[in-house]
Amino acid sequence: MRDTDSLKREIFEKIEAFYNLEHQKQPFIPGQTKIHYAGRVYDQLEMVAMVDAVLEFWLTMGRYAEEFEEGLGRFLGVSEVVFVNSGSSANLLAVATLCSNELEGHLEPGDEVITPAVTFPTTVAPLVQNGLIPVFVDCEPGTYNLDVAALEDAISERTKAIFVPHTLGNPCEMGKIMKLAERWGLFVIEDACDALGSRFDGRYVGTFGHLGTLSFYPAHHITTGEGGAVITDDKKLARIARSIRDWGRACWCKYNTTDPDGACGRRFAWEIPGLPDTYDHRYLYTNVGYNLRPTDIQAALGVVQLAKLPGFIEKRKHNFHRLFEGLKRYEDHLILPCWSERADVSWFAFPITVRPEAPFSRQELVRWLEDARIETRLLFAGNILKQPGYRDMKCRLVGKLDNSDLVMRNSFFIGVYPGLDDVRIDYVLEKFEEFFDRNWETGKLVNRETGKLGLDSPIYQPTNLPIYQSTRLSVIMPAYNEKDTILTALERAKAAKIEKEIIIVDNCSTDGTREMLQQINDDDIRIIFQPQNYGKGTSIRTAIPYCTGDYTIIQDADLEYDPQDWHKLVDLALEKDLDAVYGSRVLGGPKAIYTHYYWGVSFLTFLINLLFGANLTDAATACKMVRTSVLQELKLTCTGFDLDFELTDKLLKNSYQIVEVPITYEPRSFEEGKKIRGKDGLKALRTILRDRFLA
Repeated sequence: MRDTDSLKREIFEKIEAFYNLEHQKQPFIPGQTKIHYAGRVYDQLEMVAMVDAVLEFWLTMGRYAEEFEEGLGRFLGVSEVVFVNSGSSANLLAVATLCSNELEGHLEPGDEVITPAVTFPTTVAPLVQNGLIPVFVDCEPGTYNLDVAALEDAISERTKAIFVPHTLGNPCEMGKIMKLAERWGLFVIEDACDALGSRFDGRYVGTFGHLGTLSFYPAHHITTGEGGAVITDDKKLARIARSIRDWGRACWCKYNTTDPDGACGRRFAWEIPGLPDTYDHRYLYTNVGYNLRPTDIQAALGVVQLAKLPGFIEKRKHNFHRLFEGLKRYEDHLILPCWSERADVSWFAFPITVRPEAPFSRQELVRWLEDARIETRLLFAGNILKQPGYRDMKCRLVGKLDNSDLVMRNSFFIGVYPGLDDVRIDYVLEKFEEFFDRNWETGKLVNRETGKLGLDSPIYQPTNLPIYQSTRLSVIMPAYNEKDTILTALERAKAAKIEKEIIIVDNCSTDGTREMLQQINDDDIRIIFQPQNYGKGTSIRTAIPYCTGDYTIIQDADLEYDPQDWHKLVDLALEKDLDAVYGSRVLGGPKAIYTHYYWGVSFLTFLINLLFGANLTDAATACKMVRTSVLQELKLTCTGFDLDFELTDKLLKNSYQIVEVPITYEPRSFEEGKKIRGKDGLKALRTILRDRFLA
């Protein structure tokens, strides 16, 4: 009978042979082989270690987990490493540890934690989940880290902690942060999930604060498949963290503890107030906990990866340096990354921001790279406050978040991970060069014949309006049987010089409009096709959940309203911080005196003013701009043209101010396609009365 050691050796040899056949790196074919932004870098050693763990069949945390924690601690120079099942779990565990009743001066619901608005969602989520109040500060352009200069102003009497992410591996100014934290008595958590191996003043990030967190997701510096860690030099914090990781129990026995009385020596002698007898320490729970434990198979992978970490770090630095040197000549159009002279960066990725004045958009550059098989990613959540799941959280803002908004609109990153060789980096730089060699003359960015909407049509040319750098507009364009106007309407909307997204909702057109829209391939335009004619109001309501801009404007596809007037609405909204601005055809002058239903609309506007205490001149205008967060709260229900009035009613009823600006208006006739009829006025009347007296 064969002994297990020789059988293991045979299995491991077979694994190596399998690796050489199945997992060897394939040759790079330009334009065909995808250049990933990140990925696993491994060989047969990782596969052998993982199979070894499977053959032992311990499954839960065992000898490999202990070896991984000890090895990582030696590398970072910390005494305590708490291995968990993900970087997100590490963030949750770090926050929960500081909220533990076992910790003197622990965080309590309502306490404030300062953190940057540009972040990963699961840096903020644990704060919300534990009833804490995030206090958001802006980021620094180029480093994408929190603006240290804003920290002092962010502190209030409720502030108890700072949660510091080292964005894309770039170390924050930890010297200044720790001095401020010590002066004010604040806890510090470092989110170093992107930054394993980065140093500040010669010290690894993650080791400055009370707690640090790491991630071992496959995209990160080393991988355990899924995995993460909390690191600290504070034994009490480590004990609390392990308790919360392990269901909240008090027991600290290890996987190989053999004494029946446990590591404590008195397993069955622990007393719990309120119980008449002693209790088994293994089932004594001193914290509200989770099961955030990884497996020994993950740890086996981590042990091998950890041995390769120094080489991985050097390769990341090399790839970053090559990209930085190659892209420096495009700094007129791109903001390249910057870092502290005291930092030694183990880069996660290479961040790029398209300057607002550049003659191309982020979307155009990203699409160019993606079409060349070069992967890109946006800078995580961008300004987290713009994300749907976080818009309504209880928080506090410090100053303006202009840089965070710029990141959300204009930033992205490409890869520097160790799986990229010089041949691939050369290809990336060649594709950037080709992009910038193109003729980036404003107004001629895209060729109509390619299927993407262009701006070089002789029908319409943009005027020299300002490009707004801190506001993004969502444009809802409902369309039904507009084949004669839809493309021109889109050209006009695209030409307006404001950062925007366009959402078209085709209401089951039957005249060819639908087919024309199906030919459009433009990344700045989302097109939704309704299965039947549900009405204009339904089309608008369908689009509202998709809006991500600061404000949302409704723009009909019939050419009666001119997108060049948008800047009037945006100017006023920004100047006075308004929630709703309408474009009034009446205030627009003689050309705005439309003939169709003039007296009916005047009566309905008068009625709204009377019933809701307003002072509007044109409640029926289709040019309505509303703060997106407000619009998404209103719970609109109308399906037809009466939604124009329902929107106004509900804004006024909820005490939102509506301010009007004059706009131009070119009414069309019934022969030219005007669709509103007298019965729509009766529906509007019924809606106004319902909203005032029944809703």
